[in-house]
Amino acid sequence: MDTNYKQIGIRIKQIRLQNKLKGSELGDILGVDKQTISNYETGKTKPPAPTLAKIAKIGTKSLDWLITGEYNTNHQGHDSIPEETARYQTDDFEQRIVGMLRRIPDESRQHLIQMITTAYFDHMETQTGGPQTKSAEAE
Repeated sequence: MDTNYKQIGIRIKQIRLQNKLKGSELGDILGVDKQTISNYETGKTKPPAPTLAKIAKIGTKSLDWLITGEYNTNHQGHDSIPEETARYQTDDFEQRIVGMLRRIPDESRQHLIQMITTAYFDHMETQTGGPQTKSAEAE
């Protein structure tokens, strides 16, 4: 199978734009300069496999999709997202948040988790009319 790096580059750019990232920002995440990102996106440079895996993760896409443009086929022969991972597919808003979260240092993430947990349980209390147990896992 011939790998079409121009098509991979188009999908890399799609992921970058969906996550509202500049070339330099994606480069910072991947540890390369913005010219390297440009070269990946135009197909001039072949990204190493670990870099492709990181880009796929940033875009919440499968590595198969990034390389081929298609998801793995299931047993019925239809291109699809596996059912067990479909619930984790994100819309543009969620992808933007994930993109920003990935650029925040780990030590700052704990504060965000506390804020989100508090907001979630406040919301649940409002919806149900009573306090929620914070030991329950937030879905």
